[in-house]
Amino acid sequence: MDKPTNKPPIKLLLIEDDSFMREMIALTLETENYEVTGVESGTEALQKLHNCNKYGGIISDMYLPDTDGLTLFEQIHTEYPDLLYLILTSETDEIIARKATSLGITYILKDENFAETVLAALANLPQIETAPASLAQMPAELFHDLNQPLNSIKMIAGGILFLLKQGEKLPDEELSDCMEKISVQTDLLASMLKKMRM
Repeated sequence: MDKPTNKPPIKLLLIEDDSFMREMIALTLETENYEVTGVESGTEALQKLHNCNKYGGIISDMYLPDTDGLTLFEQIHTEYPDLLYLILTSETDEIIARKATSLGITYILKDENFAETVLAALANLPQIETAPASLAQMPAELFHDLNQPLNSIKMIAGGILFLLKQGEKLPDEELSDCMEKISVQTDLLASMLKKMRM
């Protein structure tokens, strides 16, 4: 029997001027077999694209130091029309959301579940690594339910690890809140796994 071949990770360009958020998103994506190049401005993004045209998708913050996500999309789309383009935002603006959708942009609100939303959008990319047989046989709904708390835990833990690596420390109240969220998500996972064994 032939051994399964591992497909190379899909390259993504992440444009986010907040270094903490950029690192947190990158950590989450890299655990899902994506290779992430992070930049903090539209200018840097265009330079990276010109130097490497093998990106499978772009994830951009809505508001950047030198431009905005929609303007950057228009600059990129003319030259790279097939690239999947996602815009992340912490503000709800229905006018911008409608415009983004009309242009074919996936518009994602930075809420507590946005990591899962990003991964779901990226699942449409070509050449995505095939899931192992055991996962492929798992009902889609169950896989989705299990994946949600896992992604939440990864986002929270990744953020804490990033701060620790930078020599920073979360205030006790925020750290306690993070640990409580992780505990809740872990309990949720344990509950679902228990039901699967019944």
